[in-house]
Amino acid sequence: MQPLVNWSLYDKLKAGGPAVGAWVASTDPTAAEIVAGHAWDFVLIESEHVCFNPESIRGALMGISVFDRPAIVRVPWRSEYHIKYALDTGAAGVLVPRIETPEQAAKAISFTRYPPKGRRGFAPQRVSNYGRATNEYAEKADRVLCLFMLETASALERIDEICGLDGIGGLLIGPADLAVDLGLIEHVGERHPKLQEAMDHVYARAAEAGVPYGAVCGSPAQGLDELRKGAKMVVVGSDIAWMRAGAATAFDQVQEGLKGL
Repeated sequence: MQPLVNWSLYDKLKAGGPAVGAWVASTDPTAAEIVAGHAWDFVLIESEHVCFNPESIRGALMGISVFDRPAIVRVPWRSEYHIKYALDTGAAGVLVPRIETPEQAAKAISFTRYPPKGRRGFAPQRVSNYGRATNEYAEKADRVLCLFMLETASALERIDEICGLDGIGGLLIGPADLAVDLGLIEHVGERHPKLQEAMDHVYARAAEAGVPYGAVCGSPAQGLDELRKGAKMVVVGSDIAWMRAGAATAFDQVQEGLKGL
């Protein structure tokens, strides 16, 4: 028996990437299953700003595992509780929001590692194929990715310390939050020079430390641009954004057609 988790994102990042992923922000597991039907390097469940709960996260993970894709859960907060149930239910890793200090980052890493490396409680549930592959999971549990969202100027000030932590899986910049924290709320969605300078700084320091890095992007074109700049991991869109765009396109086509009736 094999654990119900896919480790290929860990392998891809270790090999230098790039890894391209997509968001799932709808709590209906059908959305996760549809998105995972394409061969993304990972599928990211957005439970920070969306009303996911443990049950709906489990449903999304089940939908993603139909196509055997690596699933990452952006947990609502950097707490042991949220990290624990995401991993025990089948996530290949967690994306921890609002990391600002190496102390916060180190604590989050400890929640993803079994003793003596950390303090994760040993009771893998669904991820161990309901106990059928507990030993097999435990043997590879150090492959769990603890990824960090950098979203504030204060995180940039301590980027070298964060990058130097044992167990760090990678860094993703949240451009919208970082722009707001830099006083650029009127420029959210743009690559303002001040924001770009901050992102370039993170990229340079992470590259120097050998830590995979990248950003959350609003489109495939933006994601490709970040990859050309050296990013190793990007997220290029979401189920909700694609559904909204599809609905808008259909509506506009009908409205245009009605003009000729």
